[in-house]
Order: sequence, then C-alpha cells, then structure tokens
Amino acid sequence: MTSGAQTTTTNSGITVISPNGGERFTAGEAINISWKYNDDKASDRRADVYAMNGTTQQIIATNVSASTPLVWTLPSSI
Repeated sequence: MTSGAQTTTTNSGITVISPNGGERFTAGEAINISWKYNDDKASDRRADVYAMNGTTQQIIATNVSASTPLVWTLPSSI
C-alpha cells in the first residue's frame, strides 16, 4: 500500500519543509516531518500534526515545537 503525501497548512505563518507534497510512502515506512514558523515568536509556538486519508484523521503528535525531530511510521490503516 502506498500513500501520496498531501500538505495542508491552517496558518500562513507555518511552512512545511517535509513532506511537502507529492511524495509517495509505503505502509511501515518512517517519515520525517518538519516545519518552520515564519515569525519571530517561533520558539514559543507549538503545533498538532495530523494525517488525513479522505475523511479519516489520525493524530500523529500534539503540542510539539518545530525544533522537535518528528518521525512517524505510516500505518497500514491509512
């Protein structure tokens, strides 16, 4: 099973670095997720990270900073 990456930003102050769209992943693959904030308060900001498959949403991580390395293994259910 493969899944195409789709990036959605709900705040124009965030730039997704990776994955940033068009990637294809296989179930069980480890995916590095990274982003940056586009303002001077970046060190104070936190984000929730989700995966979407149509209408199904799965929480990957909550309340993480952009400086926190985030690796997520793609489950077969997505």
